[in-house]
Amino acid sequence: MKSYNHATRNKSEIALTFDDGPNPYWTRKFLDLLNKHKIKANFFLIGRWAKRWPHVVMNIFREGHLIGNHSYSHPQYGKGDFGKAEKVIEKVIGIKPRFIRPRRIF
Repeated sequence: MKSYNHATRNKSEIALTFDDGPNPYWTRKFLDLLNKHKIKANFFLIGRWAKRWPHVVMNIFREGHLIGNHSYSHPQYGKGDFGKAEKVIEKVIGIKPRFIRPRRIF
């Protein structure tokens, strides 16, 4: 697995990311704002919420944003259940997410 913590340094770019969704109300608000400004973002989703609101996951995907894996249940301590979340996301959008965002524990 590769870990990314920066992009190429010869371009002025940022990566806009959202964690912990999807949420029917807030995700729609974010998508509308992003679409208005023609911005693409990265949504790192929690599997249990993706399972609960698959239509929201499909909206993110259909509107051209990257979908990543932020574990199934967002555990406070220990390893995330990324395999379970991957299966849920793949079932909804038809492809496995290429990126994961583990929860950092400080």
